[in-house]
Amino acid sequence: MNIRLIFSGLVTAAALCAMPGTTTGAQIFETNRGTTSENGTIGEYTTSGATVNAALVSGLNDPLGIAVSGGNLFVGNAGNCTIGEYTTSGTTVNVALVSGLNQPSGIAVSGGNLFVTNGPGTIGEYNATTGATVNASLISGLNRPVGIAVVSASVPDASSTWALLLLGLTATFGLKPLLRRPA
Repeated sequence: MNIRLIFSGLVTAAALCAMPGTTTGAQIFETNRGTTSENGTIGEYTTSGATVNAALVSGLNDPLGIAVSGGNLFVGNAGNCTIGEYTTSGTTVNVALVSGLNQPSGIAVSGGNLFVTNGPGTIGEYNATTGATVNASLISGLNRPVGIAVVSASVPDASSTWALLLLGLTATFGLKPLLRRPA
């Protein structure tokens, strides 16, 4: 047995297990607008529906959008016209990381930037660390945008992940996969 080959295959399999979306234990974070200003919350739940903390973050003013990046939550406070940053454990990092917006609702994170839908019809780009404006009107002329998603070209799709896993296991155990074409 080739130890170097075995180690290489195991490293590949371990890297796949550490990739986002390939492990269990995911959490759901959601925003509650509240019944009056300043009593909106962020709740945390398991993917099986169990409550972890229904008021992980409280005192928000009409929170609408939310995005997660690493250990941070970015929340659009439409009532304050800001994007706040909090940890996934509920600690406030910066209550107004980005300010001067107009009812921000949709938020997406890609790399080190936030992409935010802004009430009057724009999508702006902001630095996720400093809150500095990269381009406040990256996309304009929209009709009250509320949702946004950014797909990174560097994220492998599920079929690529399985192909890498198959290659890693094949190298590790010297397997020859049986591939059949549909009839």
